[in-house]
Amino acid sequence: MKEYSYNPFEEARNLGLTIKFAGFKKLNSFLIEKVVYLRENMNRIEKRCSLTYEIVHFNWIIYSKQNQTFYHSKKVEDILRQQTARKLICPDKLYKLMESNYDHNTILEELEVTNDVLVNYFKYCKIKNCTDNLISSIQDHPFNEQNLFAKNFEPQNIL
Repeated sequence: MKEYSYNPFEEARNLGLTIKFAGFKKLNSFLIEKVVYLRENMNRIEKRCSLTYEIVHFNWIIYSKQNQTFYHSKKVEDILRQQTARKLICPDKLYKLMESNYDHNTILEELEVTNDVLVNYFKYCKIKNCTDNLISSIQDHPFNEQNLFAKNFEPQNIL
């Protein structure tokens, strides 16, 4: 069985998206037409997760035939977060890691995702047989408050 390995940079290239790095202070990523802007000082995993979110967002705009807007409903945001988590996390690998009783930091490193993405995976993908201790430790992780996706988007403060 081939190991699942999703590469958002490759998918962005296949979709014809341009990736640019910017010195954002409050925003991790931003999509304008076919250009994805990523905050330049993020680590590799944060860039991977943010780019995946913007790819999901781009596909949502294309397939829903919606005009690109700076805001969308909570329902749409939930769908985008769910799809981002599903693209990034291989369920088989997650289950193996959970069965091996790894701590949540090891799980994050092995899956190459941020804590927010893993929390969203548990929240939206209805994980069966997930221990309450693991969910609690993930939700209590110190990085959980650093939201991967801007909660309070303020256009004047993105640079």
